[in-house]
Order: sequence, then structure tokens, then C-alpha cells
Amino acid sequence: MATECQSINNNELTTPTKSAPTKTVLVRRLLPQITKEPLLAIFLKQGKLILIKLARDGVATINNQDIKIPKGKVLFRLTPEGITSDVTGSQILGNRVHVKVPYVPNIATFETKVFPPFGPPKKLALIGEPEILYDPVSNQIVLVELLGLESYLKGVLPTEINPKWPLEAIKAQAVIARTYTMDRYLRRFEQIWHLHWHFSVDMAYGGMKRLNNRMKVALMQTRGQLLATRGLPIPAFFHACSGGRTQSAINFRPELLGADNVTQVLQVMPSVVDPYAIKGAKNLRMLRTHVNWHTKLSLVTVNVRLKKWMRDHPDDYVPIGTITSVRMGERFRDSGRLKTVIIQHRLEDQEIETAFSAGTFRLAVNPGVVRSTDWHSCVLSKNGKSLSIRGRGYGHGVGLSQVSAYQMAREGFSAGNIVRHFYPGAKLVQWWR
Repeated sequence: MATECQSINNNELTTPTKSAPTKTVLVRRLLPQITKEPLLAIFLKQGKLILIKLARDGVATINNQDIKIPKGKVLFRLTPEGITSDVTGSQILGNRVHVKVPYVPNIATFETKVFPPFGPPKKLALIGEPEILYDPVSNQIVLVELLGLESYLKGVLPTEINPKWPLEAIKAQAVIARTYTMDRYLRRFEQIWHLHWHFSVDMAYGGMKRLNNRMKVALMQTRGQLLATRGLPIPAFFHACSGGRTQSAINFRPELLGADNVTQVLQVMPSVVDPYAIKGAKNLRMLRTHVNWHTKLSLVTVNVRLKKWMRDHPDDYVPIGTITSVRMGERFRDSGRLKTVIIQHRLEDQEIETAFSAGTFRLAVNPGVVRSTDWHSCVLSKNGKSLSIRGRGYGHGVGLSQVSAYQMAREGFSAGNIVRHFYPGAKLVQWWR
């Protein structure tokens, strides 16, 4: 994210001179030169204890000494002296334990239980190698999976797009997923993990997946290909269905720059007319869920979820009392999507109206229920206890619309033409082979 400048408060000046406008000074980050497929660290979980199940015997090298880690369940523990495990006794393994496990095609290397931000725990079978690291920020240990970027995409593609869809649509999704991954890698290459397994942070990653031939061909034919502008991978946002017109990335994340913290990259994701969304949704029988949707929300639910969101995301905090109504606010001129919603609430015995980011409202309340910010209506019930919202599209609306990609592929568009439609100005480049 771009850094924010701190403005000068004129009241603190000792002389009545007019201060010059402050200017954000951007410092270019030095990025690694990527000429081959990078090795990724995928965040799986963290805590004082980390339990994994190895499929085969592994080896951890500690102080130039190879230590056998037997197959089966292994419990790693954080102690004041460093990381230990129940299979190596009291031996201190240091602050970083990489377990090397022999690779066997199509057979998992290890399993572990992961904990999504919402919903029940989930077991993942993983084909990479486990690494356990101490994180001084949280004072916990973190479990990551180490694997190549192309192998990571094998666990992303079947969770992000239907494997039965046309090949060119799947190839387009592969290019976009690879581009997104590279952008995230370059932003986080100095950190202990590069991508999160859960879709609420990055993309949906399902671990080891058995791919059908169409998925294998899509990944093989697009290997190393991604979208770039001005020498950098773009932050390739994508979503389920635009509803007829995409959202501009500048409206969605106006402060976002390239991974070097300097380069302007959002101009290649403008709002574009998308006639394929409605046709695709109709052919997929998704009109009611992806084009014209309707939901009812109790104000109690809205109250609880908004306040929880602001507790968890202090940067989004605004004082909100007891919500009594919500209505549509300002719209973006290009896409017609809501920029704000107006929240009417009672705070300290006063009725107050507060403009709130429509995108943040959607994420806070439930993005699977409030499916987009392209609302047609928002009506308060007669008893004043619930909202009835009607809208169009599914997702934030930026970049590739997956339903539209399906339809374009059906109509004979190539993967290259599909991505150029949604990211005009970006170049399709071969980054590695």
C-alpha cells in the first residue's frame, strides 16, 4: 500500500506563514529478479503448538546435523529456548525447522488441520514440504508449505473455477491466478509467508488436488505466462460475475501501487462494459444468484457484524450506535456501483447519519449474502427490523468476471482475448518456461 503523508497542523506553527502542501515521498522497493519459477511459502496456521501428519519419513537439518523426523503425527511446540517436537525429545530445533520429505507424484507429503476465519476447521493434504518458523511479532510458531508456484496453482485452479468449463476460460483463469500470485509474492518476498491458504486473504487454495485433463492442459499451455505493465505483474483482481459492467480498480483500491511501491498499475483495470456476464449467467442458470439477487438482513445482524468488523479492523472504525436504517448513498460515475451507504443510527440519544464505504459494508456484513455493491434498492421493513436489498453481480467487480470468461470461451474467444478485454493495456508476457 502507498504510505500516507502526515499533514502539518497550522495551529502549531509559531508564525502565521502558510505551509506548503505536504507531499507523499515514495521510496522504490528493490525487488528480486525472477527468471524462473519461484518457491512459495503458503501460510497454513499459527499457534504455540503445531500438529502435522507426515506421509513419509523426513529429515530436518539443525546446526549442520540431519535429524530424522519419522512419518506419522508430529507435534511442534514453542518453548522459550526455541522450537521442539514430541518426536525429537527435548532437543532445541532452533527458530526455523524445514522438514525435507521425499517427493512422490500425486501422493501428499503431509496433512494438517487449518482454521478458516469463519466456518469449521478443514483438513488439507499437501504436496509441498512443511516448514515451522518462529514469528516474533505474534510470539507464535507458523506452519507454511514450501512448493513451486506452478504446483501451488494446481491447488488453486480447481477451487477457483469449474474444471468442466471451456478450456480457454480455464486458461484465462490460470493466467490471472499466476499473475495475482506473482504480485503477492513480490509484495511479501521478505516475509515469512507469501500467500495465505484462505480466499478471504488471497485465493482459495485446496492443497493437493487431482486435476482433470482440461486443468492440466490449461496450466501446461500457460506455464510462466502472466499479465504485466511497466515491467511489473499487475495485482490481477477477479470475481464471479460483473452483472454487466466491471468496477474500476482505482475505485476499489485507489491507494494501491505496484509491488515496488512506486509504479502506477491500476490503469489497466478500468470499468469495462461486459455484455457476456448476463448471457453466461443465463446459460449457467445463475441469473438469480449472480445477476439479479435479493437478500433480507435483520438490523440486529448488521449491527453485530459491523461492530465486529471495526473491532477487527481498527482502520475502518467510525463511531456507530444502534443502527435504525440503511440506505443507498453516492455511486461511482463509471460503474454505477455504490461508493457509500448511509447508516442511520442512534448514538448518545441523537439520530445520526454516517456515510460508510459500501465495499467495507459488504465485507463486514457477509459478502456471500450482500453479493455486490451494485444495488438497485434497499428498503427498510414496515416494522423497522430488517432490510430488503436487491442488486446485480457477484463479487467486488474488478478485473476478470469468471461467468463472462465462460461465455466468451463458448463464443470462441481465446484466453488471450478474454484477459485483454478485462485488463486493457496490460501485456501478456512469458516470465519463465
